Order: sequence, then C-alpha cells, then structure tokens
Amino acid sequence: MLKDRLKLVRSSLPGQITQEQFARMLGTTRPAITNYERGVITPKDSFLKLICKEFQISEEWLRDGIGDMHAHSDNSCLAEVKAISTLPADCQTLVDYYLSMEPTSQKILLSIAKELKNNDLPRLYLSCRAPGLKESDREDILRKMQTLEAKLIAEKEENHK
Repeated sequence: MLKDRLKLVRSSLPGQITQEQFARMLGTTRPAITNYERGVITPKDSFLKLICKEFQISEEWLRDGIGDMHAHSDNSCLAEVKAISTLPADCQTLVDYYLSMEPTSQKILLSIAKELKNNDLPRLYLSCRAPGLKESDREDILRKMQTLEAKLIAEKEENHK
C-alpha cells in the first residue's frame, strides 16, 4: 500500500528521519506526513513526484509497488565512472562527498562549484538569497560560506608569513 511505501521511503533515508524532519525536507507539515503514512489522506500527484525527485525513488514503485524502490540515478552512474577512473585522490574524495549527499545538497554543491570556478564569491553570497530557498537552507549556506571564507583568508595569511 502507498502508506507503507511512504514510511519505507522515510525509514530508508540516512539517519533516523522523523516525520517532522521528513516534512521539512518536502516543504509540508508533520501532520500531513502522519496522515499520509496512516493512509488517512492520499498525497497529491505533485507531492509523490517531489518525493521521487528528491530521493531518487521510482514513481512506479511508490505508486504501485512495481519494480525497485530506487530509480536509476546519476549517482549510480557516477559511482560506476569513479570505479573505473584514474581520478586523483582529492577528486575521488569530492565524488565520494557528492555521492553521499542528499539531492538538495548535491544541487547546492554544484551551484557553489560553478561560482567558485568563476571566482565569484560575492555572486555566490547573493545566490544564497534566492527566493526559492527555504530560510533554514539559506542560513546554513551562508554559515558554511562564512566558514569557508574565514579558512581561505587564514590560509592566505599563513602563506604570506
């Protein structure tokens, strides 16, 4: 049943994700998740699609229980490429980090990498203020960027000694 598969999605996530945390990840409320997992309310199609997109879940499995829970994702392709590549150790570490992240964090990392490639830290700060981000994500990104900036400044000062 859909309600059981919804519970299974939540319980399959890294860590012990509560209904409250799951709700925040999906932009809804804990009572909504409770009602979905109890089968009191059937989630809208858009919500089911969001779950599939965010957690690489097969929509066919989620809706009907057919096939594998996890959809074939870019992560599995990247893992295969990493396994046969001759990347330097630091690049392999970066790929490992990327593969271990949730999809939202992966998107953030790619966005940060693009801005760093362009050496455009001010633009990166501004993009953290994008209207589509949740306030908690925005604050988290800004804290991480401030920490990164402080480390870079400290390294630069250390190199000039």
